[in-house]
Amino acid sequence: DEFLALMVNEEDHLRIQGIQAGLALDDVFERVMSLDEELSGTVPIAFSPKWGYLTACPSNVGTGMRASVMVHVPALVLMDEIGPIMKGLGKIGLAVRGLGGEGSEAVGNIFQISNQVTLGETEEQVVARLQAIVEEVVGHERNARLRLQESRGAVLRNHVGRAQGILENAHILPSKEALEWLSGLRLGVEMGMVSAVDTAVLDELTLLIRPGHLQKLAGRILSPAERDEERATWVRQSLQENRITHRNMGNE
Repeated sequence: DEFLALMVNEEDHLRIQGIQAGLALDDVFERVMSLDEELSGTVPIAFSPKWGYLTACPSNVGTGMRASVMVHVPALVLMDEIGPIMKGLGKIGLAVRGLGGEGSEAVGNIFQISNQVTLGETEEQVVARLQAIVEEVVGHERNARLRLQESRGAVLRNHVGRAQGILENAHILPSKEALEWLSGLRLGVEMGMVSAVDTAVLDELTLLIRPGHLQKLAGRILSPAERDEERATWVRQSLQENRITHRNMGNE
């Protein structure tokens, strides 16, 4: 089901990765640990009673575990409140990165929050602390959406309207711009401002419009200009097909 992936001879000799939709850290942790225990019975893994698991990078020594959650927080960005939150998370030992992980910028208002500390805490403590903090960030985002609607309604309506208009009509869409407008449209859907689009379609588009996916779908290598055109076509067609389906379901 593509939930688990094992990377061999990457940064470390062995890296187990589990990914699941939604805030399901406990479920992911249990499934990853189950495989980890199974492998530990047959694979000699470097472990120190004092330092824990020994990894290629000293910053991962200890549990050797990174727990991460991707959050979509457009209202905090539009209200210019994301900066202080990111600084606050850094002060309590959490890292905030972009959609592509370490070294990437947060395009599409999607941020990855993960633990930085791997030594001195158990895996269970890391997961529980991250869960609590992410829930707090989500609470700030929900509050920001209410305040955005109340105090900057015109800005919100303009942002969502431009996103929908551009995505439905553009014939050239660079990757970063597409992700930003998909974020705006998703905000409109989640706040009840746009009813003819399903968030599942937007989630799928967020993946399919990336360069590698576009070229796989096209069956050939595309130049940057060709990718921008192909991306716009995929977005337009997907939104149009979703709108038709939605109306048919409503009529039934």
